[in-house]
Amino acid sequence: MDVDHLTPDCTGRWEPDRSRRRGPWRCSVCEVEYPGTPLTRISAVRENLLGTLLRLLEADGRTLRIRDPE
Repeated sequence: MDVDHLTPDCTGRWEPDRSRRRGPWRCSVCEVEYPGTPLTRISAVRENLLGTLLRLLEADGRTLRIRDPE
C-alpha cells in the first residue's frame, strides 16, 4: 500500500495521530489521512525516510556548489 498526497509536489511528512492508540496517519501539509494499519505505517515511515534522505542530499549539493563555483 502506498500513501499518496493530494498533489505530487506536497512536501509534508506523515505523522501518526498519537491521541489514539492506532489512529490514522496524516500528512502535515495537505492533511490527507490514511487508517492506522501496519501497511500504512510501513509506507509512511518509508516515505518519511526517503524525504529526509532527499533533503540531506539537497543540502549536501548546495554545500558542494558553494565550495566549487564551477
